[in-house]
Amino acid sequence: MTLADEDEAPPPPAVSAYLRSVGWVPVDADASWARFRNTFAGEEVILEVPLRAHAPDYRRRFAELIADLRRIERRTAEQLLRDIRSSSSDVIKIRLRGGADGGRISLEHGARAFQRTRDLLLAAACAAVETRPVYSRRKPDLAMDYVHRTRFGPTEAGSFVITVESIVPPQIVTQPELPGMEPEPFDRAVGLVLARATTVARRIIDEVSMTSSSTPIVAGVEHGLSSNLCDALAGLIEAGLSQSVELRFRWAAARPTAADVPREVIFESETAPFLSEMARTLRERSTIAEFELVGPVYKLTSPAPGAGGEITVAMTDPWPGRKVRVELPGQAYQQATSAHGAGQWISVEGELVHQGGLLVLQNPRNFRVLT
Repeated sequence: MTLADEDEAPPPPAVSAYLRSVGWVPVDADASWARFRNTFAGEEVILEVPLRAHAPDYRRRFAELIADLRRIERRTAEQLLRDIRSSSSDVIKIRLRGGADGGRISLEHGARAFQRTRDLLLAAACAAVETRPVYSRRKPDLAMDYVHRTRFGPTEAGSFVITVESIVPPQIVTQPELPGMEPEPFDRAVGLVLARATTVARRIIDEVSMTSSSTPIVAGVEHGLSSNLCDALAGLIEAGLSQSVELRFRWAAARPTAADVPREVIFESETAPFLSEMARTLRERSTIAEFELVGPVYKLTSPAPGAGGEITVAMTDPWPGRKVRVELPGQAYQQATSAHGAGQWISVEGELVHQGGLLVLQNPRNFRVLT
C-alpha cells in the first residue's frame, strides 16, 4: 500500500488502538517498536508496530504493516486505513436502505436526511444533559456545543449512508477494581444515549403495536426517549423514501465499551407512523419548562385592553403552525397589539402545557417584540 503524497499516516496510538480492538494482544515494546500477538488457524502471528511517527521511514514501515494486515484480515488497504484513522472516534452510520437509487437520492431528500440526522444527534445530546419528554427551542449549551464540534465523515458506496464521527479521549485505567466509577466523556455519553434510546424506541414500537398502551412510551423517557428523537427518526425514514433506516454504532477502540452496549438497530418503513404517534403522545402528556414561544400574533382577545388580555401565537418551532394561548398583562398586551398591526413576531417565555386539547403558555415572562 502507498499513501498519497497529501495523506498522513495515522499516528502510532491509533494503530495500537485498532489492533487491540480486533483482538491483537500487546507483547512488549522498546523505544521504537511494539509487538502484538494474535492467533489464526491455530498459528501464532506477531506484528511489529513502529512507535515513532517522526522517524524518516515511518510511512514506509506503516505501509508494510498495512500490507501484513491485508493478508491476515483479507481486507482492502482503504478499509484498514479508514478504521485505523477512526480508532479514536465513535462512528455512527445511518443507512437509508431500499429507497435510494444505487446510493443516490435527490438534493431535497438528501438535505432533509442530513437535517434529521442533526435533529437526532441533538435530541440525544439534550438527553445526555437531562432526560425530558420534549426539548423546546432553547437547548442546553452542552448539547449545542456537541453538535458544533461533531463531524460528518466520508460516505460509503451502496445505499445512501450518513456517517457521523465524534472524537473521544482514550481510556486510561487507573483503578481497575472500581469499574464504571468515572463518568464517560460527554461525546461518548451522547453516543451511548442514542444507541440505547433508539433500541428502546424500537422495542416500544413492538409493544405498542400489540397493546396500544402509552405506558411504555412514557417509561422510555428515562432511557433518553423524547418527542424530538421520535420525530427525527420518523423524518429520516420519510426523508430517504427508504424501506428501512439502519443505525450502526462503532465505538472508539481507544475507549472500549461494555459488551451489552447496542451496536445496531433497524427501523422499517412501517415504523414511521408509530414513531410520529409516540412523539405526539410525549408532547401531549408533557409540560415543557422554560419554553420560548416565538412567532406572529394570530389573534387578540380582551374586554379591557389597557388591563391586559389573551393573545394567540402561531408557533414557529418546534411544531410550526400550532396555536398557543398566552395571558398578558396590560403593557405586554399593548405591545403585542402593536406587533400584530405591524406584522412583527414576538417572543415570550413560560411553561407550555396542554389544557383541554389547547396549548397554553403559563407564567409568561420576558416578553419582547422581535424586529
